[in-house]
Amino acid sequence: MEVKITRLSKENLGLAYSCTKEINLWGSSHHQKSVDFLLKNLDYKIYAYGITLDGTPAGHVILFDTKQPLSFIESKDGVFLNCIYILNDYRNQMLGSMILKHIEKEIKESGKKIIFTHSIGENEWMSKNFFINNGFVEAPSDDDLVKILYKSFDKEVSFRIVSDERNRIQTKTNQLLIIYNPLCPLENAKYENLKEIVKKEFQEIEIEEVHSTDKMNFSGVFFNNIPLLYNKNKEKEIIEIIRSLIVKV
Repeated sequence: MEVKITRLSKENLGLAYSCTKEINLWGSSHHQKSVDFLLKNLDYKIYAYGITLDGTPAGHVILFDTKQPLSFIESKDGVFLNCIYILNDYRNQMLGSMILKHIEKEIKESGKKIIFTHSIGENEWMSKNFFINNGFVEAPSDDDLVKILYKSFDKEVSFRIVSDERNRIQTKTNQLLIIYNPLCPLENAKYENLKEIVKKEFQEIEIEEVHSTDKMNFSGVFFNNIPLLYNKNKEKEIIEIIRSLIVKV
């Protein structure tokens, strides 16, 4: 079994977003928008890697510098691991841990001293336990939804978490606010699906969509100022939560 980890450039960007093949998103508008975003930022903010197993795409990794507008961590010494994705057929084979070690080695060689990542709710491909088992520790935060984890290679490292901006989100009454992630076609497809469900179910709900990282440095779904955790396998639950939060006017 030959595992190959390739730093992606404009010439081989097709290895990014192997995840879209699993759920029929390959070539979709969500896929194309994310690839276009990578192309525009690849040279100076974003580091992307493609993973192949015996020549077959098996996953990808996307990181970026810990500075705004993309990062909700600020540190001159670090990078943010936005996504490490292994296709379902290749999971639970220690492939993720091996790839993470390879990326960490490259990061250290480039002069970076710390790597950050996040774990959100029930996101199975960014599991908190996976990172803890690979030497990450959880950063203190008031955000119950998003868990920030990091692994430092140097004692003299400083950083600041600015994700608390999520707690200051202000929506209109009975407004669903969707903030898309330009780097994640899977997440955006989920949000698009939620939008269509809410439109069919509730006439009284206004929907606002934000696509630009110039306005927000995080993604998510909010209703009446409350962050919502959306899982496609629990659509009935999210609908009932939204229903319970509707303000009668």
